[in-house]
Amino acid sequence: MVRPEDTDLFQPAWWQRGWMRGSRFAKVLNMAEVTNLLTVRDERGRLGPPAKDAEDVSASGDLSSDLINGMACDDAIVRTVAGLACSDAPPDLILTEIAMPDHVQHDYGYESRAAHWSLATADLLVGFLVQQIQRAGRQDDFAFAIASDHGHSPIETAIYPDAVLPGVLWETEGSTLHVAVRDEADRREADRRLAEFGVESAESTHVPEALRSRVATYIAPPGHAFEETPAAGHDGRPTGQPAYISSHGLKPGTPADDRFCIFAGAGIPDAVVPSAAAEQFCPTLAAILGLPDTDGDNGLL
Repeated sequence: MVRPEDTDLFQPAWWQRGWMRGSRFAKVLNMAEVTNLLTVRDERGRLGPPAKDAEDVSASGDLSSDLINGMACDDAIVRTVAGLACSDAPPDLILTEIAMPDHVQHDYGYESRAAHWSLATADLLVGFLVQQIQRAGRQDDFAFAIASDHGHSPIETAIYPDAVLPGVLWETEGSTLHVAVRDEADRREADRRLAEFGVESAESTHVPEALRSRVATYIAPPGHAFEETPAAGHDGRPTGQPAYISSHGLKPGTPADDRFCIFAGAGIPDAVVPSAAAEQFCPTLAAILGLPDTDGDNGLL
């Protein structure tokens, strides 16, 4: 996720306003960071009405039309991006997202008709953006990097870490679980309790090296994901029916977690790369932007 302080124009993701304030899964350390991520930065006044439209729709709270609201917000954000790209002062780099395919798959299932509809709608929004740039005669000024951030897979069973590890600090992203441990004894106890549900221990190499001894990483077995214990009607069992019938955070290398990536536009050669490592995305983007590759990874260009 983008740090607002690293930008000179920042429009919060439309889903963050209610999600961050109403859930323990805020992905930030403190409320000051939440406030920062919910604040619009637009010192030059470049954001137009579509961005405000997304704010209004996301704040409406009308859950009966959640799908329509979400699609309307995605549409408003893409229209904002098109307006910025075609303006007299376009940013050098624009990062944005189309969020609804993920939401729809969580609620309606992987490869469901609703999921296909959401992906087709996302495709139309990308087409609209390309068309607007072409109409403005800016097609030679921009390159596009379009990627999914993860895959999706059907979930049949939820594992409740707060029931399995009562009193322990934890956080989850679908089928991946992070547990705070004080020492090796804590880690072994978490290993033992979670292993009863087929949960595997995983390396924490994605965690900053200085913190790896304090964070234990776990992967749920196929068809399982970690969720918070339901607020009402829970019978105390450590597993149950999942709130999300499809999710992500799968074991590394799982085919269902495969992602796609399309680089197209100015300066991008026509080619098909059958497969690549996720770590090649950033150096490829850096090469397109003319930035040095500081990590030493090999990009695709």
